[in-house]
Amino acid sequence: MIPRLLGGLAISLVAGVLTGLFGVGGGFLITPTLHILLGLPMPLAVGTGTLNIVGTTTSSLWWRRTSNLADLKMAVVLFGGNALGAYLGADTLHRLRQQGDLTLGGGTVAAADLYTLLVYLVVLSAIFAWMFAETRRSAGQGQTQGLFARLRIPPYAAFDSLGGRSLSIPVLSYFGLILGYLTGLLGVGGGVILLPALVYLVGMRTHAAVVTSSVMV
Repeated sequence: MIPRLLGGLAISLVAGVLTGLFGVGGGFLITPTLHILLGLPMPLAVGTGTLNIVGTTTSSLWWRRTSNLADLKMAVVLFGGNALGAYLGADTLHRLRQQGDLTLGGGTVAAADLYTLLVYLVVLSAIFAWMFAETRRSAGQGQTQGLFARLRIPPYAAFDSLGGRSLSIPVLSYFGLILGYLTGLLGVGGGVILLPALVYLVGMRTHAAVVTSSVMV
């Protein structure tokens, strides 16, 4: 019991550092490490990771409370789809738990554990490939405008963090839906996806994206 508690403290410390530096809640790290290193069933790791994110992001926002960098309007627009997506993701995880165990390689593994870890692998690999490609493409080009600025689906909203540029509300809402789904399914706050998306897809400055990401998480 004591080694597990100490392991949990170490994982939480690393997640807190990541939150303070990059504005991500650390769920992408907490959930799989709780399962792989400490042996928690994946659904329990998802719930524990989600709960821990509340503390890390609240602390991060407290230390950044005077920065005035958070785009609350962006957070509100994203939140509608985000809340619905979180419900759908949690419902998917519940259905996976009901499938029980699967036979794999002569042994058994919980369906919820297998499928959620596979989704983790796909999501994190895609993020790495996307950010690597974007970094190489935009090197020396300064701040990019963002892909979402080219998706002109009315109605629109203007955002101060983008210098008054307007973005499609439906595009942002559906993006929030995807983030929320991953939160409910994997126990990630969405920051690991939201932060680079705010920079590369929305076109937000990095410091503003960090604080806005913490608000959303």
